[in-house]
Amino acid sequence: MPQYFDTAHREEIDTLRQRLTARTEWPTWLLLIGVYGGWFSIVLASDRLGLWLSTVGSRHVVDAIRQFNSTLQLN
Repeated sequence: MPQYFDTAHREEIDTLRQRLTARTEWPTWLLLIGVYGGWFSIVLASDRLGLWLSTVGSRHVVDAIRQFNSTLQLN
């Protein structure tokens, strides 16, 4: 059972529940699509962006990528 501060608060929440934004949560879905879409775009463009920019200079990630590339060249 929801608890409200007063009747004005209850009316405000009821008004918000009737809106499409509150019922579908589309801003949250757009945020998720934007974050994962941006990540995927960086992965796809990593050869053009360069190693540092595509991994944001993380030393551990760079070392892991170099090690992976060296194992690919050995096989």
